[in-house]
Parts: sequence; structure tokens; C-alpha cells
Amino acid sequence: MPGCAPLLSVKEGMIEAMSEELNANVREWVSRLRSPDNKVAYCALKELVEASGRSIVVYAHLDSFINMMRDSNSYVRTRGLTLIACNARWDAAGRIDGIIDEYLQHATDEKPITARQCVKSLRQLAEAKPALALCIADALRNADVSKYPDSMRPLVQKDICETLLFLDGRGGEGCQGTAPLTPMDPSLDI
Repeated sequence: MPGCAPLLSVKEGMIEAMSEELNANVREWVSRLRSPDNKVAYCALKELVEASGRSIVVYAHLDSFINMMRDSNSYVRTRGLTLIACNARWDAAGRIDGIIDEYLQHATDEKPITARQCVKSLRQLAEAKPALALCIADALRNADVSKYPDSMRPLVQKDICETLLFLDGRGGEGCQGTAPLTPMDPSLDI
């Protein structure tokens, strides 16, 4: 069929152009993750979370997310932890396995909201990397949440309980308490 070849090259060209555009968008969104304006950074996070579910392109920035996990700003740490978990599905090289102990330290982060988000993200991480599930469960069982104020401690405990039940195949059923926290809502006072 003589008409098929040009159509195929047009499709290839379109795919290449779309891929270049996605790469450019991802680079821009990653640069916005550290914006002093938390609303800008949160919008970039949402875009990157969505893109992480569709493409390996975001995974190329894993080192940036690992560095964010180490940041002194809890908002930045939380964004980094979230994006590491979202990209675990693409981690065939095992880079996340190499930083899992450091990641798990944030299950008892100094900021309880960051700890809560970390604990919740562990479900996604364990689904993508089942070999880490036992390590994750052990860390959660040994998590000392006594440092948190009385207003936050039960929430962190509930998140840990739900994640442990999820890892055990029960999907979090059996933990009583509050509704889930919206991920990194910029209106939260961390």
C-alpha cells in the first residue's frame, strides 16, 4: 500500500514531537518543585504525579527527588518522597532499594504531616517493589511516634496501621479514625 509509508512517518514524527514536549514539561515542572510559592510547587507536583503514572520520563529525575527528600523544608521533603514512590514502578535498576532505609526514616519525620504522607506513599512503593514490603513493614512496626503531639500521634498511628494492613493484604480495614489527608495540600500549616 503506497499510502501507508507517509502516514507511518507522520505518526512517528508526532510521537517524537510529543515526547520532546513531555520532556520539556517535565523539566519545567521539576524546576518548580522548589518554588517558594507552595501553590506553584504543588501544581508542579500534581503534574509530575500524573505524568509518572503514564511515562518513564519523570523517573530520569529520580536523583532530584532523592535530594529533595533530604531538604530542610518539609514541603520539599514531602514532594520528594511522593515522587520517589510514584516512580518506583520504573525502577528496574534498583536505585530506590539503595535508599530505602533513608526513605523509611521519614515515616517518623520531625513534621508529622510529612511522616503521614511518607507512610501513605509506602503502599504505592511496596506495590511497585514487593521485595521491599517486609523491610517497610518492619520499619513501620518499629516506628516511634511518641514524639508527636497528642493531636497528631493518633493520626500517624492510624496511617501506620492502615499501611501495615494494606501490606498484609487487608487494605487498611480495621483501623478506626479520621478520613485520609489530601496529599500535600498547600493550605496545610507544616
